[in-house]
Amino acid sequence: MSDERMTCLRAALNTLTRSDQLQADDIPASLAHMTETAAWTLDVERVGIWRYNPDRSVLRCLDLYELSPHRHSSGMELTISQCPRYFRALAISEIIAADDAIRDVRTREMSESYLTPLGITSVMDVPIRFADCLDGVLSHEHVGEPRRWQPDEQLFAVATANLVSLLLDQGERKRAENALRQHQQEQAVILNSVPAMIWYKDKNNRILRANQPAAESVGLSVEDIEGRSAYDLYPEEAERYHQDDLEVIKTG
Repeated sequence: MSDERMTCLRAALNTLTRSDQLQADDIPASLAHMTETAAWTLDVERVGIWRYNPDRSVLRCLDLYELSPHRHSSGMELTISQCPRYFRALAISEIIAADDAIRDVRTREMSESYLTPLGITSVMDVPIRFADCLDGVLSHEHVGEPRRWQPDEQLFAVATANLVSLLLDQGERKRAENALRQHQQEQAVILNSVPAMIWYKDKNNRILRANQPAAESVGLSVEDIEGRSAYDLYPEEAERYHQDDLEVIKTG
């Protein structure tokens, strides 16, 4: 491994790590940038990012970059039941570096249906783990004479797969935040469409959500009353609470 080659790989990895093109707001574009960078850096004809479907019966391609035609595609699927040995190896390995993929015991079951038709002779696949579970794979598929995957190339591939995992995690968090924000906005519209005063309290009587009529009843905005004690804003609530306690004592 030459110093020049190691410098090249480190530079590419730094570029990926710091790239402003890796954005959780646009996962497809970010993944495309990663597959393209990996293909050019390692001089690999095909680099793809694949992910399990919800029931984990199919591996679906999120982005595949082909170096020679400079082309991106997606949507291809690989059924797990067609190559069980490969997926068992993927689940327990840090990397599958098959220099001769047609003969390698881990990948040869894909020869007839996938490798040979596409001219793929060598495979370097890295598991993508998300939330401590196997979630997909970063695949490097060499076309032509079989190729020996070098240790520095394998390290680069593992580091890139870790970046993919981080990006997917950020994307999931972003989607969850957007869904929560959308739910809160919809709830606010519903609350404010009701003319009666409405508020939600926690067990300590702190107001969590309120509508406009409730806020206007004490001369404040919704933002001002949320988070404050209902007893401070509505003394009658405290009286009602204490009256309920007295009733419990009497009936007890």
